[in-house]
Formats: sequence, structure tokens, C-alpha cells
Amino acid sequence: MNWEAIGAVGEIAGALAVIMSLLYLASQIRENNKSTRYGAVQNLLDNTTQFLGRLSSDKETMGLWIKGMELDESLTQEEWIRFGLLCMELTYLWERVFYLKQTHDIDPYLLETSDKSRKNIMGAHGYRYWFRDRKDFLSDDFSSFMISEMESNTSYRVSTMPTRTEIKK
Repeated sequence: MNWEAIGAVGEIAGALAVIMSLLYLASQIRENNKSTRYGAVQNLLDNTTQFLGRLSSDKETMGLWIKGMELDESLTQEEWIRFGLLCMELTYLWERVFYLKQTHDIDPYLLETSDKSRKNIMGAHGYRYWFRDRKDFLSDDFSSFMISEMESNTSYRVSTMPTRTEIKK
């Protein structure tokens, strides 16, 4: 065997090593992406569980939530602000689900259960009242999505959302 043949074999071995390294790197990147997506979904589930846990374990917060959802006129300004913050927290969780859905990084079961609970809460007078004045705090894409969802259900259209006093009459 001459030096040219040995050099050619060396080049082929080097090229194979590069290809093997690239395949390994691609595999590691895929695994890392999968792990990152899983972490995002797990974080979303943890935050949702914490939100629900706060509502269910604190009688005052649960009472505030119920009164706010019913658009109870007896709530003080401080209580309305606290209710609004609960709505904002929950809406931000839904916004995260919305973007995970767009990237196909969410389990269909989780998406289905999130959609059902969101649609149920979006129908409450208190949430609609809060959303009408706070929709601009959300990303344009998600805000448009929420408005579209509300417009598609005639029982809670955004364009015809009443004021707090109109709802209670």
C-alpha cells in the first residue's frame, strides 16, 4: 500500500468520524428540545395546580373568586383588583397553552382540558367584564384568539359585553 492509498483511507475514516459526530449531535439536540418542551408543559401544569390550590385551600380567595365571577357589586375596589389579578394569572396560563399549541408542544389531552375550562370561565360575567378592559395587556395574537372565541359564542360576545351595572340589572 502506498502513501496515497493510506491518505485516502485516512480521509474516508475522518469523513465517517465527522458524519458520526454530526449524527450524535443531532440526536442530542433532539433530546434536548424534547426535554425543554416537556419542562415547559410541566411548568404550566405546576402553575395551574398552584393556582387551583390557592383557590381551593383559601376560603377568602375562593369567596373572592366566586363573587368576582358573578360580578358581585358588593366587592370593594381592593377586592376587584385582587380578582383581576387572579384573572390575569389564569389568562397568562391560557396564553402559554395557546403558544404551546402553535408549536405543537402540548399534549392533546392537556389542550382539550385547558380549552374546556377556559371556555367555561370565559362565559362568566365577571371574567367577561374583566377581559373587556384588560385584553390589551395580552399579546395581539392571543387577544384576537380570545375575542374570536367569545364572538363565536353568542352568549358572551365581546362587542356586546355589558358594563358591571348592566349585567346586574
